[in-house]
Amino acid sequence: MSGGALSSYTAIQNLRAQGAIPPQCEGPYWEVGLEITPYLRIDGVLEKQGPCWRLRAEEGKVYHIVWRGGLPKQEKEDEVTYGEYEERKGRVVFVPRVTFRVGDRVHVVGVLRGRWWGGKVSPECLGPYLVVNSIRPVERR
Repeated sequence: MSGGALSSYTAIQNLRAQGAIPPQCEGPYWEVGLEITPYLRIDGVLEKQGPCWRLRAEEGKVYHIVWRGGLPKQEKEDEVTYGEYEERKGRVVFVPRVTFRVGDRVHVVGVLRGRWWGGKVSPECLGPYLVVNSIRPVERR
């Protein structure tokens, strides 16, 4: 949901005066922006076409996957591994935690976008885009 925390006393009082905030509703408040997007829950099979990871849903619809940002990952030809960086013997090393491969059946929770405007997505990867919030294996290939 887009928007932000509403903390201005004046703004809150104005919204109460307009009836937008009922008197019995105590803060904190979140002012909703122009977009409310529900999470989708989709089971499907991972595919890869060129640089593009895709999810073929059980009903046949195909989504381009935008992997969750901010988490350490390593990507190879037909697999992507999430993990974390740890210090070991004075060196920082990548420690794998979970790997997803082409052909794995997975359960994805994410947000559907018709177009993509940020991040590293190849122009070859056409939407619709499924921005992954969480992914878990259902069946490994």
